[in-house]
Amino acid sequence: MKKFILILLVLLACGGTEVIEESSPTSPDAVIFTSATTMISEYDQLKAGDKKSYKIRKYWIQNILKDVPNMTEEEKNISYREADNPNEYVYLDDGTSCGLDVGGTIHGSLIDENFQLDFDKINYNNSSSTLEKMEDTLFNDGYQITLEVSYNCAKDNIFSWLYGPLFFQDGQWWSFTDTDIIDFPMGEGNYWRQSTRVKVYLGTKSKWEICNEDIYSDKCGAEYNPTTEFFWGYSKFFIELREKITIWDKNSRTMLRNIEIAYPEELLPIMSSPVFDIEEFGETYNCYIFPMASMVYYIRNYGYPQPLSSVENGEENFINWPEVYWLCLKEEIEFPNEIGGGFKEFNNGDFYLGHGPPVLRGDFGNRDPNPRYASWIMWGPSNPEDYYNNDLKPVKEFNITKFYWWLDDGFNLLDLCLNTIFTYEKDYDFVCLDKGLNN
Repeated sequence: MKKFILILLVLLACGGTEVIEESSPTSPDAVIFTSATTMISEYDQLKAGDKKSYKIRKYWIQNILKDVPNMTEEEKNISYREADNPNEYVYLDDGTSCGLDVGGTIHGSLIDENFQLDFDKINYNNSSSTLEKMEDTLFNDGYQITLEVSYNCAKDNIFSWLYGPLFFQDGQWWSFTDTDIIDFPMGEGNYWRQSTRVKVYLGTKSKWEICNEDIYSDKCGAEYNPTTEFFWGYSKFFIELREKITIWDKNSRTMLRNIEIAYPEELLPIMSSPVFDIEEFGETYNCYIFPMASMVYYIRNYGYPQPLSSVENGEENFINWPEVYWLCLKEEIEFPNEIGGGFKEFNNGDFYLGHGPPVLRGDFGNRDPNPRYASWIMWGPSNPEDYYNNDLKPVKEFNITKFYWWLDDGFNLLDLCLNTIFTYEKDYDFVCLDKGLNN
């Protein structure tokens, strides 16, 4: 009987009174529990593009990555010092030259080994980093397999890139460059750039500096076919006359813009008249003084055909970086001579640019051996639509078919000074008497 009562008391003590409270759906303290069967995984929460990247990443790590020796601490320290103060120029075994990337559009590449440097130990502001979102736990797996571009490279008009900071191992500097030999099966996705290790050699000079020192050197690698020193003597006429005209024009436009001194009437027809004609694809182009004096841009891998001997004798050097001299159009140029005036627009396919003075190539033929009727060329890019990418565009020698400027019976400095009424005395003093232009 006592046993029964004890059990009954225990049951009563455990049962108690159950109170059920209904929580209001508007209560801010309400707690809602989600069933474990409906929880979303980290992978499912990724965007579609990130899911593809993750899938590619896992395949790449499992199937593509090479086993490479670990870098020593000394090798890493050498690499970090270089990464903090990267060399501006490097070279590859095949002579490809590379310049440090300093901005612009950034792209990256998968690499076929785990990159061993720690980016937290690199202080250089522009140092290329990995592309992975390492704060995302799915991507934070201890592998560094994507790098951003670090150097822009070129050889024979073909561009390539290096990725990530340079690193030192086994007594040699290395980087990563594009490759197309990595097997990547269909269905696994395809990253648009894939790269592998390549040897690099640190340089202290740019391609421009190397070519400036020795246009014939293998490291320069430029196509260079100069005219003779005797023929070059005829080009000096165009150099000297054009320099006079462009300085005069530039000063006149500055005075017009700054203090509203009228543009000289006698200069306008000079700037609005062609210097010579070229023919291209059966059409004639009139070539005028390029109206923006002193504009230059580098054309890689081509040497302007000035003889090296003239440079060695102290003349102005056009070989490695010739100034833009001429603008060649199918139609007349409309030169601005008023405040706010602008040049008439023309389509990209309807113009060419000429660098440096015209060059006499010879071939006087059976006619009167007058150099005016010999073979002359204008040197410039065959497709000048983009000024700043002309290192990718081949250079051409355009045949000159007619001169309007000439030493005796064309427009020349003597004719200008004897037969022109100058608006401003200072212009006459500068053009004809070699005095300075005093504003």
